[in-house]
Amino acid sequence: PLLARTQEVIESMLRLMSLDAEVSVRYEAPDKEGRKPVRVEIHGDDLSILIGRRAETLNAFQRIAALIL
Repeated sequence: PLLARTQEVIESMLRLMSLDAEVSVRYEAPDKEGRKPVRVEIHGDDLSILIGRRAETLNAFQRIAALIL
């Protein structure tokens, strides 16, 4: 459920930004505390608007996604 929800949220956010991109979501290897980090990969043409200046947009995007999830 977490991976599906994560993909759904990221895809919705990208759609709201009018960005056409492919999203893939998977678990990473467990960390020292046994938690499994979620890795999100976004692929598409000209995603520079998502990164923004000094990665400010990307940082905000990640923060908002984390708060939603």
